[in-house]
Amino acid sequence: SYYIVYQGVGATDDYASAQLTPIDTVTALSYFDEALQFGGYNIYRVEAVDTLTGYRAFTNFGSTFVKDYGAPEYIEIQSASVLNQDSVEVKLIMQPTALSFRYELQRYEPVSQSWEEVIVQDVSAALEISFTDEERATDVFCYTYRVLVYNSCGLVVDTTNIAKTILLDGEANQERLVNTLAWSPYEEWQQGVEFYEIYRKLKNSDYELIEEVNAGASLFYEDDVSELVQTDGDFMYRIEAVEKNDGERDTFRSVSNEVNLSIDPIIWIPNSMVIGGYNELFYPVISFALVEEYHMVIFSRWGDLVFETRDVKEGWDGTMKGRTVQEGTYNYFITVKDGLGRAIDRFGHISVFNYD
Repeated sequence: SYYIVYQGVGATDDYASAQLTPIDTVTALSYFDEALQFGGYNIYRVEAVDTLTGYRAFTNFGSTFVKDYGAPEYIEIQSASVLNQDSVEVKLIMQPTALSFRYELQRYEPVSQSWEEVIVQDVSAALEISFTDEERATDVFCYTYRVLVYNSCGLVVDTTNIAKTILLDGEANQERLVNTLAWSPYEEWQQGVEFYEIYRKLKNSDYELIEEVNAGASLFYEDDVSELVQTDGDFMYRIEAVEKNDGERDTFRSVSNEVNLSIDPIIWIPNSMVIGGYNELFYPVISFALVEEYHMVIFSRWGDLVFETRDVKEGWDGTMKGRTVQEGTYNYFITVKDGLGRAIDRFGHISVFNYD
């Protein structure tokens, strides 16, 4: 009616001393053992059972030696970090082994609800392995990974922890002069995340740490940039998750995608000036702009060029070719670029009065 498969493990192929236990029941005349034991003789025997008569019969013993191809004693995904807009780096650490194992990085696909192979590496005697998953939209999606460990027999001997990248998003608030950041949690270290570090970068500078946020408190932060009016208004942000660690080894970190937020230039332009009076220089007050791209031109009502400068600190004193202009209305054109390099233009007129 069916067959019972028995298995035991011994240092030798001595059948008499082997302790065999049933591992499966089948009706076929063959069996594929996926739970074989490493580092010794795997000994088998099969029992046939006839339920109608109650008769039973045993086969002879059979054995095969299996080398010690067990998994590394320790293996863990150290981090899954965003490298750029289309790449993720997954770092794997492990106890070095003399034997070669195959490490298969897999990515979870939510649509099909399945794990798909990404990269395979055959490695021995390594402390760390790095995988790079390319052609990803890291500024749109989170990505979840795991690593399967295969021995030389092609059998899976271990599966790592799950690692899920951080997705950072943000919004610039022009009225409040605040950049709002929100991000997804990093998953999942054994002890979890201790805190998140928030980094900001200005143009032509390196990232600087601006805040630490407790992992259990919030995944949200508002960066007040009102004190940075002299910058070009272009800000880069990233988040780093810091592992909760017992101190027995280096702390793991995971880096999010980058987010670029821009505050539009704020331009205040006076509408009049008094030569020889209190407001005797005409110039705009500009914040959050590329002042190197600044240009101001003053025209008379008849289109004559009165004044021109590319220095944001230089104002018009109400003269033309060294002589004071007549009272009246004059036209101005001012252009400057924002932090993203977009031109911001302002047209208007100014009333000129002579205090004398």
